[in-house]
Amino acid sequence: MEKVIVVDDDTAILRFAAFHLKRMGCDPVELSDGAALTPEIIIAERPSAILIDMLMPGRSGLDTLEALHPSFESVPFIMMTAHGSIETAVEAMRRGAFDFISKPLDPTRLEIAVNHAIRTTQMSRKLAELATSARGRNEYHEMVGGNESMRKIYDTIEVVAPSNATALITGESGTGKELVARALHAAGGRKGPLIEVNCGAIPSELIESELFGHEKGAFTGASARRTGAAENADGGSLFLDEICELPLNMQVKLLRFLQERYIQRVGGNEKITIDARIISATKKDPLEEVREGRFRDDLFYRLNVIPIHIPPLRHRADDIPALCDRFLRRICEENGVPFKGVRPDAMEILMRHTWPGNIRELKNTIERIAIMNRSGSITSAMIPENIVEEAKKNRPLPVSLSGSASGAEEIIPFEQVKRETFERAIRICGGNVVEAAKKLGVGYNTIYRLMKKRAE
Repeated sequence: MEKVIVVDDDTAILRFAAFHLKRMGCDPVELSDGAALTPEIIIAERPSAILIDMLMPGRSGLDTLEALHPSFESVPFIMMTAHGSIETAVEAMRRGAFDFISKPLDPTRLEIAVNHAIRTTQMSRKLAELATSARGRNEYHEMVGGNESMRKIYDTIEVVAPSNATALITGESGTGKELVARALHAAGGRKGPLIEVNCGAIPSELIESELFGHEKGAFTGASARRTGAAENADGGSLFLDEICELPLNMQVKLLRFLQERYIQRVGGNEKITIDARIISATKKDPLEEVREGRFRDDLFYRLNVIPIHIPPLRHRADDIPALCDRFLRRICEENGVPFKGVRPDAMEILMRHTWPGNIRELKNTIERIAIMNRSGSITSAMIPENIVEEAKKNRPLPVSLSGSASGAEEIIPFEQVKRETFERAIRICGGNVVEAAKKLGVGYNTIYRLMKKRAE
């Protein structure tokens, strides 16, 4: 049963609101003045919504909102106001109120406002549970995610890390392939270092020297002996990122190294035995590269002993709350910005976005929002417009948040489409019905009429 705190100095209003809240299945908590609404009461009762009169003797509803809302941003405050104070109520919403309803109270309007507030609170709590769950049970080394596909990756790493088997990590750009490589190295317990080489960032004429080193005088500019990445990785792991960018002539030499486990520096004759675990990664489809003749099939099979595929972020959107939580905590620590979290309306937008740049794009977006806004909680108004616009067109929330298990397309009745459009606009506007109506180009009474029709 959802608790709703009602604050009003008028006993008749308290009884009226409590009566209808009970009919809705809520558990009302009645308070007769603003001073009685204390942080201790909110923490103890854990309400899903707070109904509070705008004008009361002593501490008014507006004063109470300003005093408490910064500490309880996830609790929706619904302001009750007389007809002549609509502008004041709108101002209260700009200061953080969730919604307002006019006196005398209309039961249908009361039900719509409270139900909307309760749904928002339920989503906020579920998002917090997801973030907490991921932080407690679903983090592995530097990786974050409780999605089933990520848990399988964690299990794979745990099983294969102690071995010397080569691993090939695939996944789109920004999915965190380097984090998987670091986890493989760390979980394996090798005493040597993890040496990382980006095969796509080194000119083809320098790649052999970069990997295997060179002797003094081996080529113009080689003024001293230089050890390569493979030799530096002895006793540890060698991570070859963007392996499909390796030129074909170097693929032959890498294959020989994998088979014989020794190297020869450029310009040298000495065979140097290397004990290094080989981990490679690519954002391309390696089998397609093999089919197109750009990658040797024998090298592919040598590298692909332990295949690990990282899904794109759009396929594990339920990990976004935990990722945002991780990024925001780190950004706050590093930059001294006191952000508290992400509001439910903003989180829904983030979870609807397809994130073509994957986790890297999400991290950059969160960092930009935090640095530009400096404090508070991330709201929908802070999210870049291109992300908001794309989110409007994209998929529904994941099953874990929406409660829907069906992935099939269906025809949705037009009235339902309108209602969902209104509800989405209200969420994006942080619960501000007036602002949502303005952006939709309709009167806010149009929204209330549709909601009232649904309730009847």
